[in-house]
Parts: sequence; C-alpha cells; structure tokens
Amino acid sequence: MGNNNKTKEQLLKETDQLRVKIAEQEQFEKERIRVEEALQKSETRFNEAQRLTQIGSWELDLVTNTLYWSDEIYRMFNLDPKQFGATYEAFLNNIHPDDRDFVNKAYTESVKNKKPYNIVHRLLINDGTLKFVNERCETFYDDQGNAIRSVGTVQDITKRKQAEEELAKYSEQLEEMVKERTKELEEKNKELDNALKVFVGRELTIKKLKEKIRVLEG
Repeated sequence: MGNNNKTKEQLLKETDQLRVKIAEQEQFEKERIRVEEALQKSETRFNEAQRLTQIGSWELDLVTNTLYWSDEIYRMFNLDPKQFGATYEAFLNNIHPDDRDFVNKAYTESVKNKKPYNIVHRLLINDGTLKFVNERCETFYDDQGNAIRSVGTVQDITKRKQAEEELAKYSEQLEEMVKERTKELEEKNKELDNALKVFVGRELTIKKLKEKIRVLEG
C-alpha cells in the first residue's frame, strides 16, 4: 500500500514537472514568435525606409566573396534577387561601362589605403535606363590588417542630378542672355556717346559762329 502511494506520489510529481516543462516550452515558443514578429516588423520598417529615401545597403564578405544586397538595391538595379547571383563582378556589370574602371579603382584603392570612399557614378540598367548613384563604402580589417568585410550604401540621385543639369543649363542660358544684353547696352552707350559728341560739336560750332557775327556787327 505504501509502495503504491509512493508510486502515485512519484507520478504526480513527474506529471507536475512535465506540466512545468510544457508551460516553459509554450512560453519559449511564444517568446520566439514575438521576437520573430518584432524582427519582421523591424525589417519591414527598414526596407520601407530605404525605399522612401532611395538608399540601399550592401555588405561584401571578402573572406568568402559573398555579397549581400538590401531589397532597395535590387529595386534600384531592376533585378530579381531569386535570379541574380550577388557577386562583386556582377555588381560591376550593372555599372555604366565608362564608369566601371573608375568605380573599381575607387574600391580597390579604398581597401588598400584603408580609407572610406564617397563617389558618384552611373548605372546602366538592363532595360537601358541611365541612373546616377552616390556610393559610400568603408572596409573593416582583422588584427593582422587583412581586409575582411566591406559595407556600403548606394543612393539613387538621378532626379537630383537631372535637376542640377537643368539648373546648369538654365544658368548658361541666363548668362548668355546677360552677355547679349550687356553687349546691346554697350552698343547703345557708344551710339549715345557719338550722338553726344556730334551735339557738343554742333554747339561749339554755333557758339563760334555767334561770336564771329558779334565781331562783324560790332
């Protein structure tokens, strides 16, 4: 009888322990879901912020040669992340052919000299669209001074660049108009000077004639 009661007590104890473990597991699962949802919201906000500001971010693992792009960069380059093999070489292929050497040199010298860079260059999108971007990059090194990771941002500044070009064109036109107007005014001033000289000359002639008449009459 005592043994049976003891067995029941052990079963009840084990049952209670099992309930506690189940409760702890359920709590852990709830916390995991909460963290995942928070991360998902944070990532959604991050992607939305990048979309609104037209700033994408990237990270290049120089040890494994693995390139990560944020969603905004894929949108900027008009590429499907499921189809695009993200590598540094693939990145260069989306840069305007005339700017590739410039961009590659800016990056390699930045890594070599251990200095961040901030450049503007063009993209030639696969549909033929030309874009201007402002790219910034910084590289990190291990204790031995070996480059291990590069991180950067790319901002689409096409509209700003177009506005700057329009402003420059307008300024040139305005400057040309000012030059033409200045030239016209200078010519008018010359005409006035000449007319004034003629007028003064006539006045002097008339004055001299009057003096001669006065002499004759006197």
